[in-house]
Amino acid sequence: MWSEYIKLLRDIGFTEYEAKAYIALVALGSATIREISELSKVPASKLYEILPRLEERGWIFSITNRPIRYIARDPEEVISALKLKYEYTFNILLARLKHIWNSARSFKKVVIVRGLPSIVRRIRALLNDASRSIKLVIDDCSIWIDYGLINTLKMIKDKKLEIRVLINPDCKYINYFDIILDQSSLKISDRAKFLCIVRDSREVLKGVSHDEPIIVMYNVPEIVNLIDEFIDYLWTSNS
Repeated sequence: MWSEYIKLLRDIGFTEYEAKAYIALVALGSATIREISELSKVPASKLYEILPRLEERGWIFSITNRPIRYIARDPEEVISALKLKYEYTFNILLARLKHIWNSARSFKKVVIVRGLPSIVRRIRALLNDASRSIKLVIDDCSIWIDYGLINTLKMIKDKKLEIRVLINPDCKYINYFDIILDQSSLKISDRAKFLCIVRDSREVLKGVSHDEPIIVMYNVPEIVNLIDEFIDYLWTSNS
């Protein structure tokens, strides 16, 4: 009985006995420990511990009679309050963890990555982390189509970030980039003979995505600034 409801309550932190007792009280409306025990099959000795816990957490309340009667609060009211509480908690937790994450990523480092699946994951993460600008040099369009990176790029464009893409004229999927990018964001250049991404002028991914794929990632300011300036030079010098 009530197995589906019990599972759902256990998913949000109830023990099995707590879930059975609470559902029984919801069904009864108002009840004594004996009545709850009879319907839920939870031993009365356990209910003396369980019901005060549920009351403390706001799911039920009690009336001081002889014997004490327990009443379930309106489930909609309780669950709505719980959702607001956890939404607030999750938002705070996300902000704090993201701060730690960004702090860790701000350490100076150089990372070498091999293998196409790992490289694709790094590219997608780099694009998603962008908050101001993305500069791209693309020598081979294949992974952008085959691995759906073109969709990630479209999402970045929809966020209204500054985007510059230099793409090799030999890429057979240039039309895909034409569709999602404005003319002011895309240039065809025979100098685009390597893969390079500059995120927010703070982090660089550079390498090759074909034959034996390998990339190097930098967030060392001296290196990032040099590569950023070089990409700017390629962009402005391209007719």
